[in-house]
Amino acid sequence: MLYDKFKAKNADANILSKIDILGSFDFTTCLISLDSINSKDLKVLSDKRYKDPKINLKYRKILPLAVHEYTHFIDSTSTIWGFNHLIMMNNAYLSNDRLNKDEKLFFQAKKFHNHIARIKYPKYYTTVGKVDTKQWAAYPTIGMLFDNDGQVTDESVMFFRFTSLSKEEIARSPISAVSILEASAMANEVLTEIGLLNQLSKEDFAIEQVFYLKKIMSLIYNKELTEYSACVHMLANQQQCKDIVQAFLLVSLITRVVLNCTEDVFDKIIQNDQLTNTFEFSKEEPFFKSLHNGLKHRNIGVLYYIIVSGLPEESYLSQETAIQGIQESINKLGIDIDFIKSTSNHYVEKNIEKLISSSISSIAEIADSAKSNFDIIDIMSPILELDRLNIPKVFLGDTTETLIFKNQDNKMAEFDLDICFNELSEGESWVHRFSEGCV
Repeated sequence: MLYDKFKAKNADANILSKIDILGSFDFTTCLISLDSINSKDLKVLSDKRYKDPKINLKYRKILPLAVHEYTHFIDSTSTIWGFNHLIMMNNAYLSNDRLNKDEKLFFQAKKFHNHIARIKYPKYYTTVGKVDTKQWAAYPTIGMLFDNDGQVTDESVMFFRFTSLSKEEIARSPISAVSILEASAMANEVLTEIGLLNQLSKEDFAIEQVFYLKKIMSLIYNKELTEYSACVHMLANQQQCKDIVQAFLLVSLITRVVLNCTEDVFDKIIQNDQLTNTFEFSKEEPFFKSLHNGLKHRNIGVLYYIIVSGLPEESYLSQETAIQGIQESINKLGIDIDFIKSTSNHYVEKNIEKLISSSISSIAEIADSAKSNFDIIDIMSPILELDRLNIPKVFLGDTTETLIFKNQDNKMAEFDLDICFNELSEGESWVHRFSEGCV
């Protein structure tokens, strides 16, 4: 069965396996599984008695998880980061020596291999201490990445260090691409769950909210998972925000902006050279220079940190103050939201034709739908309206395939998961095969 093949392929390679234990998204095939759900569970979706605690609970088993994994799909296909991901995937899989005999193009496979490896930084960059405490302190640091030869590069990596109140190490986590992607998915998941809880009566809401917030905080304060939670910690600390839901609303907006920044945006920030509007230290400080190096290498973790650092106080209070706060932070860098939108639109228009004309049919179909999604999504909206977007079926734990969100205009409603798996897993195998030959 295809589901079994999908799970076997990802058994040792799921980048998000530590935290996405109820479902998964595969960055090399763009396929989704909701392993904790079966087709019988979905029968509740026809029952609209949201105020009934039992019905509401069944919805909360399905929708937040589905939103989480579909957010990974959207972020990895329908943002600027996602289009870059698809472009590298397409180039890599087309360089397969079974399709192409030009050895000068094989480097594309290694390039994509390196990209996948860097979505989540290697274990070396994360440290976990022996201290167990519920009272955490945290602060940012910055370091440098090592290259394949073990040499120090000039590319910065942003860290968030967690300590006890007595300064004993709890963990040190890099702000990697996976940190940004997981923050985005967690934010949409949390906002979905809270939306469902709000359907309950006041009495039931008060009871269920306590249990839910306890569950969320147990994830946020799990020292083994800090690479996935570092973004919300960073924002909550900067904002002195104790409301985790409001923190995630702001996180959702910032991650969507960051994921839609083109090279032109990074270059403009460097050219403007206005980081001193955000940070109170000299341009001669090593930390300042490291931030510039991070921008030079288009490091989205560094960009996230810069935008968070520039937020005015109490930007988390409402969606309106969140949007205004982000705009003010970005303005300090000499750019605005319109510039980010216009450069992202130009980038997609410039690159979409090659993707939708790819001889790999699954990539062409994903890219065509991704362009439509990109046009629909407002980067200044914290919630993805998945019932308006083009999204594929998912695998369920009972090996069936289904659509969770109904959209009569969904271009991917008939997307063939078998063809996608066969085409893209073949490309992935080539990428691994060639990369092993690079010595």
